[in-house]
Amino acid sequence: MKVKKYLVLILCVLLVTTILNGETKFNHFKVYAARGEFKQMTVSLQDQFDRGPKKTMVTGIRYFANPVNKNGEGIPNRYAHLTWYTIKIDEPVIQRVVVIENQFGKQKWVLGRALFLLVPTEKIEPNSSFPKEFNHFKCYEVLKYEFKPCEVKLQDQFYEKPLPVVVKKPMYFCNPVSKNNEKIFNPKYHLACYYIDSPQEPTTPRTIKIKNQFGDNKLVVQKGPLLCVPSLKLEYSVLK
Repeated sequence: MKVKKYLVLILCVLLVTTILNGETKFNHFKVYAARGEFKQMTVSLQDQFDRGPKKTMVTGIRYFANPVNKNGEGIPNRYAHLTWYTIKIDEPVIQRVVVIENQFGKQKWVLGRALFLLVPTEKIEPNSSFPKEFNHFKCYEVLKYEFKPCEVKLQDQFYEKPLPVVVKKPMYFCNPVSKNNEKIFNPKYHLACYYIDSPQEPTTPRTIKIKNQFGDNKLVVQKGPLLCVPSLKLEYSVLK
């Protein structure tokens, strides 16, 4: 059993050493379950799948993401956090095939509905700062995929030591998005988000204060179910 686990770790290390050109300047994110008060509002969203802006209802808070140091690679932008808001869009579900590439290699996924809006956020603490020139993201559910689980080590602002986690399966793919006609700062920066198993991670809730374009808020966050990896979208098409 230990030999198998060691081989899986070696495979993951080999994969993450094949970093895409220029990708290292972008953060990875560890995503935590979060809850907090939120009043529904309507925004306009347009990403690379949309022909024009779409009226979108922002309904609540689901997750909060810290920048994370994966396998000792560092954190390019320690101020950049993301609050995940659930969204509803009145439109038929269009399934799309995307081919992406990241530190886990080239992958082909089938996407479904848009489920989340990710908003750049400041986690208010000593010497914190609001993330500048950082994308919003619109995240789609992953319906079909091919992926081999692997193990990595993650260390973020909540933990002093790296935690081993198993990257299990793809969950969401996130396009950079224009909210209310705002600028997309880096149209090539996408996020591929994977479900992770982290048995050594404490489950004790934390209370944090945040600030973003939706105002100030207080969130309760608990054990992170996702790892988001900076990715390139090589091609996409509508599934017929």
